[in-house]
Formats: sequence, structure tokens, C-alpha cells
Amino acid sequence: MNRLHERLAKLDPPVRHELERRNDGLLITLIEPDHNVRVSRLLKADDMREVEQVNLILLHAINELRRKGAQVPLDKDTVLLTRLPGAGVGTPG
Repeated sequence: MNRLHERLAKLDPPVRHELERRNDGLLITLIEPDHNVRVSRLLKADDMREVEQVNLILLHAINELRRKGAQVPLDKDTVLLTRLPGAGVGTPG
């Protein structure tokens, strides 16, 4: 998820995030500290198989965060990731 970290850091304004592995997937929490706003999404193992699905989930989360923090939403064609990391990222263990 280094690519995700780099991509979120390059947004204007940058988006902080936390990742938490869970039995049912990967919990991503996006943070906008200036407005004390957080948005979380759980990426299940099935979601992590298609980069397009991950991008869509992340785009919706970022736009929700931006609306709550009074920022302009990203364009629907914004691409955050071009490929997913190796197998096992969204799986338990």
C-alpha cells in the first residue's frame, strides 16, 4: 500500500490515512485533521481483487471526506492506483 500512501500524500490537500488489518479485510481510515474529519471503508478480500473496485471505493471515501471538510470532490475519473500489491493484502493472517 505504499503507492496508496504516496498518492494520498500528493492530493491537494494531502490526505492522512491509517490501515488496520482485520479478520474480514483491511480497514482504511482517511483523516482530514484541519477539520477533524474521518471516513472509514472496509476493503474485503473480494474487493482487493480488482484495482478498479478499490479505486472506486477509495474515490467515494475521499469525496465523502472532502465534502465533510469543505473541500472540492475529486473527478470521477481520478485514478488512485494502477495495480494492486501482491496476493494476501486483504486476506486474514
